[in-house]
Amino acid sequence: MTHTVIKHSQRKDIQGLRALAVLSVVIFHISPANLKGGYLGVDVFFVISGYLIIGQIWRGLVSNEFSFTDFYSKRFRRLFPSFAVVAIVTTLFAYMMMLPEEYKTYIHSLIASSLYVSNYWFYSQSGYFANALEFAPLLHTWSLSVEEQFYLIFPFIMYVVYKKFIATRAVILSLAVVAVISLIASEIALHYDASLSFYFAPTRFWQFVLGGLVSILAIQATSERVSEICTLIGLTVLLVCFFLFNKTTPFPGIYALPTSLATALIIYACPQKGLGALILNNKLATYIGNISYSLYLWHWPVIVFYKLYNIDNLSRFEKLMLLGICLLLADLTYRFVENRFRGNRYTQNPNRVISLSLAASLVMICSTIISTPFHSNKFSAKETYLESFLDYDKSHYRRDICFLTTSSNDFKFYNQEFCINAEENKRNILLIGDSHSAMWYEAMRRKLKDNETLTQVSASGCWPVVSPTGEKRCKDLMQWAFDDLINQVEFEKIILAGRWRKQHVKKLESTIELLKRKTNSIEFLGPIMEYNTDLPRLLISYQAEQSKILEHSLYFEKQALDKLFLKTISETPASYISLFNTLCELGNCTLTTEQGIPVQFDYGHLTLEGSEMLLEKIYPNGLL
Repeated sequence: MTHTVIKHSQRKDIQGLRALAVLSVVIFHISPANLKGGYLGVDVFFVISGYLIIGQIWRGLVSNEFSFTDFYSKRFRRLFPSFAVVAIVTTLFAYMMMLPEEYKTYIHSLIASSLYVSNYWFYSQSGYFANALEFAPLLHTWSLSVEEQFYLIFPFIMYVVYKKFIATRAVILSLAVVAVISLIASEIALHYDASLSFYFAPTRFWQFVLGGLVSILAIQATSERVSEICTLIGLTVLLVCFFLFNKTTPFPGIYALPTSLATALIIYACPQKGLGALILNNKLATYIGNISYSLYLWHWPVIVFYKLYNIDNLSRFEKLMLLGICLLLADLTYRFVENRFRGNRYTQNPNRVISLSLAASLVMICSTIISTPFHSNKFSAKETYLESFLDYDKSHYRRDICFLTTSSNDFKFYNQEFCINAEENKRNILLIGDSHSAMWYEAMRRKLKDNETLTQVSASGCWPVVSPTGEKRCKDLMQWAFDDLINQVEFEKIILAGRWRKQHVKKLESTIELLKRKTNSIEFLGPIMEYNTDLPRLLISYQAEQSKILEHSLYFEKQALDKLFLKTISETPASYISLFNTLCELGNCTLTTEQGIPVQFDYGHLTLEGSEMLLEKIYPNGLL
């Protein structure tokens, strides 16, 4: 192992890694089904940034040439111009295409992004029902904010430690301690609030430190053979993770280790020859790496606005077209913005760079705030009313109390004393399932008679079947429900509800077989009608042509699924209730209640008014 540090300008493999990282993220966002773990590309970026930035800080400290002003001015000169261009263009499209409340939310996200705290802002908006984030053009800036917070904190940590001890060992030890604490915090937070673990900078700092330690220790592969082996191992691990991980994988925590370690291993390998170098050091990889920052900035706004324009699922041609547009915009921004500001003599003065960046941010923020009332005047009262359901009050789901989500990612959050309402002298009913069971609770509770009770057992992404798969909160909750709850409480009726899939058919027979020994009545609420996007948005887009809304639905898919479950359940002791046929009689789907309230507030979850309307048809005489 040698302690010679290769200059970063010579590290073409770093650019190749950047290319791999950004392409994985872009492909994941354009076509998630083709690269389900593509979001891991952000973790690759974090490790690379740690390697480059911590190494830069360290060399400055050792040579006694480090300057905070120079450091931050270089960061502003590198990052702000391209961000400003993308933000201005994005704001123009937001003004033209977004609904009133969406535009106001966008302005908040723009302010947060400009101040590099968007990770915390998006965390405050996150959660199981965070539908608005799907159309948040600046959502991807959360990772840029994490990086900026890393830039803000770590120079001071390293400066203070180095100046106090004047020892490499002290700096390495302090960084290692920060990394260990950060990783432990990330893993702990993952089990209590997965969104916090994902968005918060302190739970990501260990990834930067991992890359930074490789730089400070100046470790590098000792031979071409070792370099080749390490590079191929690292690339293999990255690709395996990109394809095996998905949205249900608990993340980050220790699940972020394979990708981060693989990236550090490739940086350590510093491939110059062989297959690894051929993959990472070729001209195409270097080019994509060069434009990676601009490509990352552009890709998400392009995708969001195209989806707002065309709400159907993307075709293969559209996906390729979006990729091409993103690459073109990135190339232009790299050539005429990034390179121009790097080499412009006017921007070499550190104080001038920082001042201009802050002033430009202030002007951009104030301009968008002033535009808000003009934007709101573009919409009718009816459109504004329908849009309000996109931010529908879902407190009746009893989230994080009787309905566990990513922010209550542990069985212990389920409040048994509050949620189990069974009484010995009353007729007890159990409602169990995922969010598509929680959406029924309040409407069912209102239909209860004095001698009836209703117990809710719900968790997001958690189907009420024996031996459930998914996150730990789901497995623990369902295991408790099937092993303990139904044995301790006598339920007159058990209602199973969920966002059903074909794969659940196999487990239903064994589930019903278990439940029939514990109750005289089992009811299965089948799949409900779903749409390609939020129903209120469709109602706004097609007010005069509501028949066209069916063209943007999953009508035939849900109809086939409904028939499949009807056939399966009819061969068991359970009763089947077709929500699909109840909502879509003879191909004519009910979209709003008699009062004009949308039946569903997103792709498929019922509003309270919608659930009450359906219950009147399903249970006209009460639940029992």
